[in-house]
Amino acid sequence: MEVSIFNLFTIWVSLRPETITHPLHDFMYGHIDRFVTPANQSHLSGNGVFKTDTLLECKTASVYNRDQWGEPGTEQVPSNYLLQCAWYMAITGCTKADIAVLLGNQDFRVYRITRDTELENMLIDQAQKFWEEYVKPCVAPPAQSINDLRVLYPYDKPGLKADACQELFAAHQKYHELSAELTHISDELEAIKSHIMKAMGPAQELIFEGKVLATWKNTKPAKRLDTQALKACHPEVAEKFMVEGVVSRRLCIKESA
Repeated sequence: MEVSIFNLFTIWVSLRPETITHPLHDFMYGHIDRFVTPANQSHLSGNGVFKTDTLLECKTASVYNRDQWGEPGTEQVPSNYLLQCAWYMAITGCTKADIAVLLGNQDFRVYRITRDTELENMLIDQAQKFWEEYVKPCVAPPAQSINDLRVLYPYDKPGLKADACQELFAAHQKYHELSAELTHISDELEAIKSHIMKAMGPAQELIFEGKVLATWKNTKPAKRLDTQALKACHPEVAEKFMVEGVVSRRLCIKESA
């Protein structure tokens, strides 16, 4: 009987808990959730060859990330899941990958990704480059983000100064230009928000031709610990549970003279 991944209750899936490694590249491996198989059959033949061309990845996602997912059955999925499926298809040789996702514990969807050899080759090239240049020689890769730099340089060295080159000075000036533009845009946004709030008054929703443009609702009250009152009434208890905060560096970009 032919079965379809789009009917969760009629498909057959096969579990492969072992790590699967690419036949040519030992740096490429993964743990596939399931394989879609013929009815009640294994995904492997007796000699270890895959008998299926479709793998299955099972996900859960917040309902607030719903806009990252397109129409069910399409390839419109978050980029990290798309790349994960491309990686797994390269490892297994499967030509299709199904992503079953439950959004907000109530909206079940299935998406189908087809093999893209161009994307696959790009992934392999980048992974091999990273493996050869950084992993094998145990060399730290260059920082890609502010968070990376915070991890690399968590502490300052008192008295140490760095000299800026002309290019860095130009970047400093550009930063302040963009900051001024951002401040202007923020002021405009605040003015628009004020205009909308004034028009809404006590209303919960702002409607235009049946479509909700904005909501302004009360949040549920949250309980919090009044630390100042605790210190005043029970200083010995408050002191017992005091902990030191994590040391962090704060970047302050000053105006040039």
